[in-house]
Amino acid sequence: MILIMGFLLGSAFGFVLHRSKYSVSLSFEHLVVDRDFTYFFVLMLTISLQSIGVSLLHYFNLITVLNEQFSVLATALGSFIFGVGIRIAYGCTLSYIRAGEGYTDGIINLAMFLIVAGMTRYGLLQPVSKFLKQFFVVESDIPTTLGISGIKVSVMLTVISIIFIIISFKRYHLSNKEKTKYYLVAISIAIIALIGWLIGDISGTGRSIEVAGPTSKIMEFLMTGDFSYISWKELFVIGILVSAFFSTKIKGQFYWHKITNLNTQRAVIGGALMGFGAIVAEGCAVGNVLVSTAALSWRGFVSMIFMMFGVQIMTIIRTKQESN
Repeated sequence: MILIMGFLLGSAFGFVLHRSKYSVSLSFEHLVVDRDFTYFFVLMLTISLQSIGVSLLHYFNLITVLNEQFSVLATALGSFIFGVGIRIAYGCTLSYIRAGEGYTDGIINLAMFLIVAGMTRYGLLQPVSKFLKQFFVVESDIPTTLGISGIKVSVMLTVISIIFIIISFKRYHLSNKEKTKYYLVAISIAIIALIGWLIGDISGTGRSIEVAGPTSKIMEFLMTGDFSYISWKELFVIGILVSAFFSTKIKGQFYWHKITNLNTQRAVIGGALMGFGAIVAEGCAVGNVLVSTAALSWRGFVSMIFMMFGVQIMTIIRTKQESN
């Protein structure tokens, strides 16, 4: 039953992302590349709403929120590398979405993401990951550090996010239909993540939705055939892929997209960097930026900052290459 719930939750998540053309990684790209704050403020609203829900669920003892210690070095470096990877290719969820839509480069990107994530968590690159996680280990819980309750932090985040998203909507002269779409996206993803928190607590896996960790476990399952690597979270990411496929098929838009040599190179390199970076950072754009921030973990915010930094650096490099 839990496995089915994970699959259905992933399908819902994939449907929302596919139809809205929104993702966490696109929030960074729009902010850094286009200087468009709309997607980023939608992300912050999503995090804020989810954070209030997490605080309330925790207060009523419906879930357990444990913000464990983390390595600032590993999180910062891994997130930076992940940010570079998503600017070269696509984000973690976008890899599943594009693969489901029939994009060959999306399939290659997803394959490299899966392979290198598995290698970093369980295989050849595991010693590198473990080595980096030894340094600069600190406490992660923001309310404990600041000495105030989690619900107060969540409410402040929400108020700030709503103010900035209203300013952003006015600045870009968005129609009421577009504003409604963005609000619905934020609310929908927050609800999906909160359901993930409940399933995580019931199943004993902890935390909420994530993509990088389950992707690495799918790789290990494929290598060993050991079903102990399969939980609702692995079915969640499969649900994203299946949902994107059927959503595209129903609209009559599915076909195999041709690929160029340049797109192949970007898909391979970007997917590999994403897989390595996400496991070193112990989370991708979903697990760290979307979920850990809502749990009021310093890890999530450190990860967000360095992912954006990675996107920025790669944008500068690509701009110089394209101008030559």
